Amino acid sequence: EVLAVNIAESNIAVQSFVNKHELTFPILLDKDRQVLNAYGVGPLPTTFMINPEGEVIDITSGTLTERMIRDYMEQIKP
Repeated sequence: EVLAVNIAESNIAVQSFVNKHELTFPILLDKDRQVLNAYGVGPLPTTFMINPEGEVIDITSGTLTERMIRDYMEQIKP
C-alpha cells in the first residue's frame, strides 16, 4: 500500500499535483506537522518502508529514482 503525506500544502495545490500526475493512492494532509514531528522527519522528501507488522524497516531521505521504487516494490511484493 502506498500512502503519501503532504506537509503544509493547500488542498488546491495537492489536488492539482494529484491531477497532473494522475496519482491513485491516498494523500494525507499534515497541515499542522503532527506526522512530521511524530516520525522525526528531517529533510523532505523522506520515504518510510513499513512492514505488515507496522515496523519501520527502511527510511530514505531525498528523491527516489524509478529504479529505487521498483526495488522497493520487489521487496514488499507478496
